Amino acid sequence: MGLYFSYFLEDSVDFNKYGWKRDSPDYRDKYIHYNFLLDAEDLDLRHKMPGIYNQYSIGSSTANAVAAAYEFNHIQIDEEHIFIPSRLFIYYNTRKIENTIMYDAGAQIRNTIKSININGICSETKWNYNPCYLTNKPFDECYIHIPPIQYYRIHQNIAALKGCLSNGIPFIFGFSVYENFEKINKIDNTLSVPGDKDIYLGGHCCLCVGYDDAKKTFIIRNSFGLEWGDNGHFNMDYEYMLNTNLCSDLWVIKN
Repeated sequence: MGLYFSYFLEDSVDFNKYGWKRDSPDYRDKYIHYNFLLDAEDLDLRHKMPGIYNQYSIGSSTANAVAAAYEFNHIQIDEEHIFIPSRLFIYYNTRKIENTIMYDAGAQIRNTIKSININGICSETKWNYNPCYLTNKPFDECYIHIPPIQYYRIHQNIAALKGCLSNGIPFIFGFSVYENFEKINKIDNTLSVPGDKDIYLGGHCCLCVGYDDAKKTFIIRNSFGLEWGDNGHFNMDYEYMLNTNLCSDLWVIKN
């Protein structure tokens, strides 16, 4: 489902940046709560998701996560007509909001979502994902306005997060990256709370697509390509996700 073909085929790029910045406070943020639709010990939405993206060497993780959530919603409505959102379009217009157009500065999740309501969204076939075009303004014809998407915060507790997923809704979130993230054990592919000696590397944004009570982990969709981790995914300990010093800015979108 959702076969994805990258338009940036630079084989020499073998490293990744992150790019999540914590949201600035905003009293207008609204929260949504989902009751358990299916009280299961484990849940996995990966089979319903689009193909894995690769952000390559730029810090566009927020655009990648939001685009994945947007494409997921599109698939649920119209599976036959593939629409891959332009991540570079989203990232450019988010940086326009944050006055960082000329820099690979990363972005806030709220602003990333907000940029779609302000500027619309176009297909990746119209504005390809080529990091060389990072600071280029997309063509005028890319700016196609769409009905506004709704976006809500969700509370950072186990009942709220599992309730959201049990309703078939993945959530976007940001987390602090330490050295242990780049040393995830290939056997269990699980990110645990960093140790005292782990060095902070930056902020990253991903999409949560499931959970497993037996392992006490969430299933996380990354944006480092299909060959990274478990076919582009990793597991995150409940303890990590629920720690507000490590994770924050949990959002769902409706389009």
